[in-house]
Amino acid sequence: MTGTYDKDTKTVYWGVGNAAPWPGSMHPGDNLYTSSVLALDPDTGKIKTHFQYHQNDSWDWDEVDAPMLIDMQRDGKSFKSLVHPGRDAIFWVLERKADKINYVAGWPFVKTNVWKGVEAETGRPILDPDHKPVLGKRVEFCPSLWGGKDWPSASYSPNTKLVYVPANENFCGGFTGEKQPLVPGQLWLGTKPEDIGLIPAPNADHFGELQAWDPATGKKVWQHDYKTSQLFGAVTATAGD
Repeated sequence: MTGTYDKDTKTVYWGVGNAAPWPGSMHPGDNLYTSSVLALDPDTGKIKTHFQYHQNDSWDWDEVDAPMLIDMQRDGKSFKSLVHPGRDAIFWVLERKADKINYVAGWPFVKTNVWKGVEAETGRPILDPDHKPVLGKRVEFCPSLWGGKDWPSASYSPNTKLVYVPANENFCGGFTGEKQPLVPGQLWLGTKPEDIGLIPAPNADHFGELQAWDPATGKKVWQHDYKTSQLFGAVTATAGD
C-alpha cells in the first residue's frame, strides 16, 4: 500500500498496520503509531505528526489504506482535509496542516457494536469493552475482522464532491484469544485460525455495499447493495459523473 503526497507542504501521508498478536491485553497501552496515519517528511524520513484512528487494536483492523487529500468546505469553513473510511468502521474527516493533524468529524459508515461514539475534542473512539477480544474468552464484534472497508481503495470525485466507498456490511466476527509464542516467519495472531468466526448479522439481506457519502455533511447520498458477497474491489472516480 502506498501513501499520498501533499505537494504544498511536501508531506507524505502513510497508513499504518495493527499490532500483534490481536488481543489488546497482550500489548497494553495505545500502541503509538499502530492503526494510524503518519505525516512524513520525504526528504528526511522523519515523522512530522500523526493521528491514531483507534488505540490498542484488538480486531485485526489495520489502517494501511492512505487517506484522500480533499479541499473541503464544512460548517462554513474551508480547509484541507484528510478523508479515510476506516477498517474500524468509522468515516474519518481530518484537517491536515503542515505540522499537525486535527480531528474534524467521524461517524460509522457500517453497523458497529465496538464503538459507542467518538470524543468530540480528541477524535478518540469510545470503546464498548464487551466487544473487545481478550485472552481466554470468546468475544464477538461487528464488523468482522475484515472491517467496514478492507484494503481496496475508496475514491473522491471533485465533480460530485462525493466519496465512494467499497464497504462490507452485515458481517460480524469473533475469536477466543490465547497466548501463543512468537515464531519467526509464522503468523502471530493470538488465536487459532480455525477459531476466527465470520457471522452474518441477524436478518442480513446483503453483504457488500458501494456507498456514496458527502464528507462535508456526513450524509450518505446513495448505496448499491451486493446480495451475496462482500465488496473487495477498489473504486475509481473518472471524468464522468
